[in-house]
Amino acid sequence: MVARISAYVIFILAFVYLLVGANIGLSIYGEGLSLYGAMRVLDGEVPYRDFWSMYAPGELYLLALLFTLLGPSVIAARLLSLAIIFGLVLTLYVLLRRSLSGVVSLIGLGLAVVWLGASFRFFTYPVFPALLLILLSTNFLLRYQSSKRVTFLLLSGFFAGFAAFFRHDLAAYALVAETITLLGFELLSADRLEREHRSRLKHTLVAAGLYVAGAGIFIVPVGLYFVIHVPVQTLIADLIVFPARIFPGTRGLPYPPPRWENLLFYVPFVVHAMSTAFIIRLGRAEHGRLDSARKWTLILFTALGILFFGQARVRSDIPHLFPFLLSAVPGTCFLLGELVGGFRWRDTRWWRSPFRLALLAVLFLVAASVVVPIKQRGLLARSYLEGANPLELSIERGRGIIMTGASKTYEDMILFLQEAVPEGGRIYGGTLRHDLVSFGDAMLYFLSDRNCCTGYYEIHPGLTTTRSVQEQIVRDIEFFQVEYVVLFNHFEKEPNESSKSSGVFILDRFIRENFEPVRQFHLKYTVWKRTAG
Repeated sequence: MVARISAYVIFILAFVYLLVGANIGLSIYGEGLSLYGAMRVLDGEVPYRDFWSMYAPGELYLLALLFTLLGPSVIAARLLSLAIIFGLVLTLYVLLRRSLSGVVSLIGLGLAVVWLGASFRFFTYPVFPALLLILLSTNFLLRYQSSKRVTFLLLSGFFAGFAAFFRHDLAAYALVAETITLLGFELLSADRLEREHRSRLKHTLVAAGLYVAGAGIFIVPVGLYFVIHVPVQTLIADLIVFPARIFPGTRGLPYPPPRWENLLFYVPFVVHAMSTAFIIRLGRAEHGRLDSARKWTLILFTALGILFFGQARVRSDIPHLFPFLLSAVPGTCFLLGELVGGFRWRDTRWWRSPFRLALLAVLFLVAASVVVPIKQRGLLARSYLEGANPLELSIERGRGIIMTGASKTYEDMILFLQEAVPEGGRIYGGTLRHDLVSFGDAMLYFLSDRNCCTGYYEIHPGLTTTRSVQEQIVRDIEFFQVEYVVLFNHFEKEPNESSKSSGVFILDRFIRENFEPVRQFHLKYTVWKRTAG
């Protein structure tokens, strides 16, 4: 009874921790892209055909469904994101609870909450629903390994395929890791090893085929829909070529320096390295026979972690680290269970074991890694709550969101656009320079309820800075006879190609020749109006 009450208390605390700050500030780029993209989907547009995106479309369709039911608002989207994140950590807890003690599983839950809460404002991030679906997939795969029920195998493949609707890169990593784990289970488990080689190979191929068939249940019809509505070369260019060739050069970041404040980035490396050493040690001790669900869970999440690092490898920051971090939680819990299970204070041989001392060192680093994100989250929330002139947005779609500082001028800009541009009218939100960009403000389209005139509303280096895209934006501005352009004066110099001018000034010259500044909002936004001539 006490254990159950303790679990409920921890669940409530975890939810409150994730909830704190959910109504503070705006993420004008990432969150804005998701919210405005969902509105374009609601208007009947098809991603990739009608507007550019390099991400899978699931988040846009999920938000479009939410807005259909509750109406478009920032706060509704954030509550949905929080529900998904909370579902994610609960699913992880259930998965851990199947093979570990309740105390260790709750520690894993707390660790996941703190790590996922390391970033304050990454709402509507499609990585979270993708990870939730991947965890459901791993759960059913592990249940298949213990029960041998074919239904679980099909469900595992289905949820992995479903995850591709939100993040096709993460789903691909999951499909590879789960297939490797499934093949290893079918070939190396004790009851499998007792069969003849031909029989074992047959069962392995059948299991792999069922898993792939489960993934195809979702991937095939959704893939056919987009192939029918979008040219194949466009899908390949947006979803594969751009992320693989352009993104690394224009968005890549070096690994952070190995300092205390960056400990969170390096902890998953040591956890997965120790987990790999533990798996090898188990394999040697048991002569290749790995039977328990606990061991296969460790193998699966170690494989996932190694592959998930692919996302953090290019842009090495906290948001891109989430999958890599989350995959390290089961490994941390299993290593903790191994350490506690074999610990004896009076046994001097325990202290002489290099492996157990290494376990202790890894777990110490994990414990230390929670200090910085908790402190940063608290300081960030405090800076917003105690900032000068706190303001709750009065814009219909922004109600419930609290901003500080320059928020009043931002709201004034949105109200100005709503008054100057009639409903159904089009605007363009760009940057002060289009040959040199970091990101733009997509949130202004959503809050003002005024559509962007072009499908290239995402401001991205290597895209907006190119001649072909700038020429298309000019044609779109002329086609819709756009009267107002908003230029965002912000640039973040990063150690990559985005800090180099493309030398393409077509869009900048067009705006300055055909528009003139009429209003300045704070220091970052200038509204330009088309000249009479």
